[in-house]
Amino acid sequence: SRPAPEEDAAGPCEIKAALGQYEAPEDEALVPLAYENLAVSDDSLAPADIDRIVKMLKARDFGAEAVCFSNRTGQGCVPFLMAFSGLFYLVKNPPAAPEAEAEEEKKEDEEKKEAGEEEKAKEAESKAEEKPAGEAEGEFPPVLAIVAAIAEGKGAEVKKEVDEMVSRCNQASDLKADVLKAKTAYKAIEEKAKGSEEAQEALAQARLALNRYATLIAAHAFVKAKHEEEEATFEAWLEEQKPIKEALASIETYAFA
Repeated sequence: SRPAPEEDAAGPCEIKAALGQYEAPEDEALVPLAYENLAVSDDSLAPADIDRIVKMLKARDFGAEAVCFSNRTGQGCVPFLMAFSGLFYLVKNPPAAPEAEAEEEKKEDEEKKEAGEEEKAKEAESKAEEKPAGEAEGEFPPVLAIVAAIAEGKGAEVKKEVDEMVSRCNQASDLKADVLKAKTAYKAIEEKAKGSEEAQEALAQARLALNRYATLIAAHAFVKAKHEEEEATFEAWLEEQKPIKEALASIETYAFA
């Protein structure tokens, strides 16, 4: 993220990139890097952690830079940072508006509904509403409470965007799938040794997985709502969003019944 080094000048870092499109060694270039230590907890993410991440991301130029996260203690919160960075980019750089042709197709679809398919669409919507909540989709009570509390009825949209980005960034870990995996592991241990130290540790890991996924949804909602306000903080926003704050806090005692 520093300016590229002048020709024949020493690079600002020790990492060398052997670019695939170049065959000659002399065409290899030193990659300019900027290092930043993010003091983010590997445990449950606090509002102050989110504010530090947002501050760092606002200082980056995603049009010309790539962001890489590394955790010396292991995977930690890296999957969260990967997904959150992708979501932040999409908020700051939304997809281009549909072309005129796509708009015309949309109008035609609407006309078809008015001509006789409207009832069919309503039936499909009704079936979707009747679909039971699924833990495989991350639909645990704290998550559902956050989705329901997001302003202007945009909770489902926010969760959908989060889930899509989590799937795109699942090379390290799938934040949504991790919750169910951790719950399943906890239940298996609890069944054999109820109340044991091992069971309590497994419960703590399940809560941690749930916290990361739920916090990602809440943090994405915050960025979508406040990304143009330089002084806005996740911590202050949560004070205005009491149901979301309470849902996040409830994870500390959630029992995965």
